[in-house]
Amino acid sequence: SRLVQMVQPTAQSENVRVALLALRVLYNFSFDEALRGQLVESGMVQLLVAHLRSPPFRHIVLRLLYHFSMDDRCRSLMAYQRDGMVMLLQLVVHFPEARVGKDLVALVVNLATHQRAAEVMVGS
Repeated sequence: SRLVQMVQPTAQSENVRVALLALRVLYNFSFDEALRGQLVESGMVQLLVAHLRSPPFRHIVLRLLYHFSMDDRCRSLMAYQRDGMVMLLQLVVHFPEARVGKDLVALVVNLATHQRAAEVMVGS
């Protein structure tokens, strides 16, 4: 979709505020199954895994990845992002609060239903 093509590059902006706004727009797009598929096909998973390293982006990135993890094909793509899988587990283990965030738990549970993703998690 032209909308995805217009907004996605902005999510890579050097300006954190601009990138966050773009990610929020993409999150809204992700409620639509067709747009979510286009986001996945456009390589968005790699960008989100890269943004996961940066604390200001984590909350919105976890929500986007959760939406993506509802799709089998996307779970498969995410399973091959070993760095991202390890990072998600590290976030669970070292969560700063007594209770792990719902978005993070939901994402990890969804990913654990994919055989390759579960193997990567257990192996890390």
